[in-house]
Amino acid sequence: ATVNMFYFQRQQTEPVPLAYHNLEVTCRPCEPGEPYLHYILGKNLPEQPLKNFIFQEFIPQNK
Repeated sequence: ATVNMFYFQRQQTEPVPLAYHNLEVTCRPCEPGEPYLHYILGKNLPEQPLKNFIFQEFIPQNK
């Protein structure tokens, strides 16, 4: 009876298309956003000079 159950189960299931398997293998090792991060870090951007900011101390009016 168990052999018949597995036989019928195989008859009712479809094999996974090869393209889906390739997609799963290709996407598996990546974390979300990782390809974009590698793209950004791999770009050769011109170096920008650092900007110095000067802030005034906050003094409340009611003291």
